[in-house]
Amino acid sequence: MPNLRARIPWTRPGSAVLPLSAAALIVGCVSSAVAGDYGFKVLYNFADAGDGGFPMAGVIKDGAGNLYGTTFYYNGASTPGTVFKLAPDGTETVLYHFADGNDGGYPNASLSQDEAGNLYGTTPLGGAGGDGVVFMLAPNGTQTVIHSFTGGNDGGVPRAGVMREKKGNLYGTAAGGCCGLVYRLSRDGRDKVLYNFLGGTDGDGPGASDRLIRDTAGNLYGTTVGGGAYGEGVVFKLAQDGTESVLHSFAGGSDGSIPVAGVIEDRAGNLYGTTYMGGGKGCSAGCGTVFKLAPDGTETVLYSFCSQTNCSDGGFPETGLVQDRAGNLYGTTLEGGAAGCGAVGCGTVFRLTPDGVETVLHAFTGGADGNSPNGLIQDTAKEKGDLYGTAQYGGASGAGTVFKVKK
Repeated sequence: MPNLRARIPWTRPGSAVLPLSAAALIVGCVSSAVAGDYGFKVLYNFADAGDGGFPMAGVIKDGAGNLYGTTFYYNGASTPGTVFKLAPDGTETVLYHFADGNDGGYPNASLSQDEAGNLYGTTPLGGAGGDGVVFMLAPNGTQTVIHSFTGGNDGGVPRAGVMREKKGNLYGTAAGGCCGLVYRLSRDGRDKVLYNFLGGTDGDGPGASDRLIRDTAGNLYGTTVGGGAYGEGVVFKLAQDGTESVLHSFAGGSDGSIPVAGVIEDRAGNLYGTTYMGGGKGCSAGCGTVFKLAPDGTETVLYSFCSQTNCSDGGFPETGLVQDRAGNLYGTTLEGGAAGCGAVGCGTVFRLTPDGVETVLHAFTGGADGNSPNGLIQDTAKEKGDLYGTAQYGGASGAGTVFKVKK
């Protein structure tokens, strides 16, 4: 199994460089049990032979039912990634493949789409200075680089995608400065750094895998993988005037640590997210948590992974959550679930009810169904809301899958 994300590492302060893929992390999680499949279906198998391969992020969906996403490779390791479209009938079309030149290379994040059908995304490599780009892809396949990072004051190596607001401005995070930054790109490509993290109590290393979110007042919310009062990461709020507030500092242990993914917000203003480690269950440093952060700053751990025998409930959530109208949360874990994948489990899709009951909707086997799932989206056009996602590896050719699972 190629260790793709080791190309673009993230660093936990005071530790060695760690790849985002937990396949390279030495842990004590061993899996055995397999849950029901809840209507699990593979929609597409990547072959990495002109169609792309090894998707490192989830998909988005348009009103016609088409799915859009990115793959890390295009036609083997020497060709740096694609933007693809998957039609409802299963037909896959490569909309663009990167050259790792000025256009960028090796996309690692999910996309955003505007009303005209233009797609927006990032690459952590390539561009004029080699430090990554923000790009737009028109429906006719024309790619435009909106911004090439220089690795200087504007940052570089954007790991997360961009969030687009109604006025057309794009918001995102990147490495740079001391310990990462938050930026805004105007419609004409003008770049403005909104905040530089200092690596102390304010946080260190923002936006490792998910886009920022924005409330109706224009405040931005996200996470950092390190920093904070205990060095285990934070949830932050960034006001329009650039004032940063730490809403919660993770303490490790049962509280959780290393929030790799971003957060979502419900109508009452509660934030929900995951931590990659912590929780105090099953593993030496904990196998991760699902948490809730109330508007008054009260944090509640809703679930700690590896709470079941041999981590059959999953372990190490690397991506964010989606929520349905009943308040149920859905997400994925990178490991745990079923036996295989080096005896650590191949990952899960899970549901967590408001009262804390966790159900594994699908436990990946590492075979035809895939291995190491990315984040989910929910089909809001259907009352029951099917879930869609991608798996980084596995499938018919071993180069990953696009899948659907019922709630």
